[in-house]
Amino acid sequence: MRENNEETAVNRRTKLTEMIEDRTAKVGIIGLGYVGLPLAIHFGKSGFPVVGFDLDIKKIEKLLKGESYIRHVSIEPINEMIKAGRFDVTSDFSRLKEVDCILICVPTPLTDGTGSDLSCGNHGNHSPAFPGGTAHCT
Repeated sequence: MRENNEETAVNRRTKLTEMIEDRTAKVGIIGLGYVGLPLAIHFGKSGFPVVGFDLDIKKIEKLLKGESYIRHVSIEPINEMIKAGRFDVTSDFSRLKEVDCILICVPTPLTDGTGSDLSCGNHGNHSPAFPGGTAHCT
């Protein structure tokens, strides 16, 4: 049984590598803020189909109307990608099953000091990125 699992994992890894190399892997980006949105543009310009996920419906609506909500991010490449069918935006996290790779670009809470609070994974807290799921930050 273990050999079948290892073989299946190797096959999946090989297939994903091939999809990345030929730019057919669909990239999911969670969080379309000042990190996620430019990252989505980069992947789209590189030829990958991209699905952007965000809980903020206003961000989704603005993008679909052809408006950028980030001053330094031009809407033109986004409009081109949407028109070409290479970029879709949604707040429906059940669509994560459609993507091959997931990049998470959400804010990291800060501690009272100067560090990042990565304890959320240790307590099974619910994640804003995955409603109904748990966060794994460690």
